[in-house]
Amino acid sequence: MEQAADASEREPWRRFHLPAPHLPHGLVTFPRRLLPWIEPWFLAYACLGVVQGGMLPVLLPLSAGGSTNAGVIVGVMNLAGLTAPFWGHLADRRRLHRQVLLAGMLAALAALLFMPTGLGLPLKTMFAAVFGVGFAAANTVANMFIVEVRPPDEWDDRIGALQALSGLGQVVGLLLAGLIGGRYALAFAVAAALVAASVPMAWLTLRGVQVPVRRDAATAHPPVGGEGWAGSPQRMFHLPTWRGLGALMQELEMPFARLLIVWFMAFILISAALTMLPLALIRVFGVSTSLPATTYAFAAASWRCIRL
Repeated sequence: MEQAADASEREPWRRFHLPAPHLPHGLVTFPRRLLPWIEPWFLAYACLGVVQGGMLPVLLPLSAGGSTNAGVIVGVMNLAGLTAPFWGHLADRRRLHRQVLLAGMLAALAALLFMPTGLGLPLKTMFAAVFGVGFAAANTVANMFIVEVRPPDEWDDRIGALQALSGLGQVVGLLLAGLIGGRYALAFAVAAALVAASVPMAWLTLRGVQVPVRRDAATAHPPVGGEGWAGSPQRMFHLPTWRGLGALMQELEMPFARLLIVWFMAFILISAALTMLPLALIRVFGVSTSLPATTYAFAAASWRCIRL
């Protein structure tokens, strides 16, 4: 005991117990803790992460044919993502969660097959909307396949593993886009192959899974106040309700309202910068078409390492 006391006096840091680093609710865990929670169907979402999070954010602006076209195409794709609540309600009401997932994947696959062809801006914009709808349908039902078959005390860890694989897919997708460079037809073909591979993965690994519970049971913690309307993007689904919107408006105070406005404007500027930055680097500085994607890949990988 005396030796331990002397050691703590010589090394004061021994007096403190430092808990393992973690993020709120344990949604992101350390890699060594991920393996026990990974399920086979996670690979389908990893493939979607390669395409949606990694390849398309670079491919769509660079292959659009100009800065105006790039802004329109990316904006329409993101706007179509707001259909996620509709697909979630449809899946809940009809118990069609696996069908909604597969339909979203097939919609994205169809758009990928047509996108490399010599289309005008109207058709490219239409297929960009199909991208947004397809990915919104696939993402909004993701967590239900966890909470339906697993006990609540495993939800955080399994959702964290799913998010980690999706993030890894984003880094891989950015590296692929940088490796392929300006060969856009090849890049879209690789993206289509990945989405095509994810369809049988999801079909086989999720076969027989039925989801009889509502999506609000999927939250790791019950929604508080306006969260019931705004949803939880980091958990890949939405919970829009008029009651939640009413609660949000009642609890909205002016300082917080100003914060929301600033946050909204910041995201508009960030989205604009991320969309136009690859074009600006190539046109103004004459860099290779591979450089923006590679730069994004290292930034995304660094951010993932910091979170882990």
